[in-house]
Amino acid sequence: MKILIFNWKDIKHPYAGGAEVNIHEQAKRWVKDRHEVIQFSPKFKNSKDKELVDGVNIIRAGGRFSIYLIAPFYYLFKLRKETDVIIDIENGIPFFSPLFSRKPKICIMHHVHQNVFFKELPFFIAWFPYLLERYGVRIVYRHTNFVAVSKTTKEEMENLLGIESKNIQIVYNGINHNEFITDVTKTEYPSILYFGRLMKYKRIDLLIEIFKEVLKKIPNAKLHIAGSGIVENELKSYSCNIGIAENVIFHGFVDENKKKDLLKSSWVFVNPSSMEGWGVTVIEANAVSVPSISFNVPGLREAIRNNETGFIVNNKKEMINKLILLLTNKNLREKLGRNALLWSRKFSWDETARKTLEILKKLK
Repeated sequence: MKILIFNWKDIKHPYAGGAEVNIHEQAKRWVKDRHEVIQFSPKFKNSKDKELVDGVNIIRAGGRFSIYLIAPFYYLFKLRKETDVIIDIENGIPFFSPLFSRKPKICIMHHVHQNVFFKELPFFIAWFPYLLERYGVRIVYRHTNFVAVSKTTKEEMENLLGIESKNIQIVYNGINHNEFITDVTKTEYPSILYFGRLMKYKRIDLLIEIFKEVLKKIPNAKLHIAGSGIVENELKSYSCNIGIAENVIFHGFVDENKKKDLLKSSWVFVNPSSMEGWGVTVIEANAVSVPSISFNVPGLREAIRNNETGFIVNNKKEMINKLILLLTNKNLREKLGRNALLWSRKFSWDETARKTLEILKKLK
């Protein structure tokens, strides 16, 4: 098949996140299975207009918002004849591909963004994407097949967007287990890791606030924050302002090898986000026997098995107590870590790619 992917970022974008990892890991496997894959995404600083990455042909045009206006014309004049099926990835605003193409297609949703818009955008601007997602998706994609990355995402699509359950299939994210074999040892000091994009809705500022309370009981603990994003400088200033800058280490953007070393060396992984589609970073931490903690929010409550592979907490006080418990109780930490490793083995990119490809083949 000739597969065309519309996504607002590609794997080389400086702010690429879980959605970009998901589709690229699948796409490069489809290429190995002798399918042709083109991904259409926006340009970014110093990016190439065309680039072959792991066999995936990436075409870049426009910017963060103009890409949505350019995509229909680029498709009609340059990509239409090169396409058998379309994957339209919804990152708050989808590409509304049913309006300009009758080719078979699926829409992949990682999570419903309704509340995220008001956290990340000015109030008067947030209403526009909010309404587009809430009503535009329901109307334009009413005859389209959807793929959700978790049960909680599927439930939100039904309850918040009015998408019929029969049109939604669940395909979980995966990981590359072999790539997480590393000889890195644990840090000598109690260490907490957050890895991911630094966005407002991720609530890293809340994690820093919580960590300050943890330091009162465990003064030699350190919080490692790996990743980049629009609030990075704000977070650095905040850790300085509350007097714990020496214990908070910002790594910025890290490559895959550095990420795996950080995961393996950490004692506990924390994702304080207000919502996730699933939680790939949680499963990656689990793959190196690191237990995780998150709040009781969509996606993460499904990725973490409470009291088995980590903890799901309901408030700030519970998060503080569970972090202190895990950092001071080695036996419990190792027990949850062993469970986490077994849990992580249920997910792989090979299986994710296979299931999505099956859906695409049935459409063609």
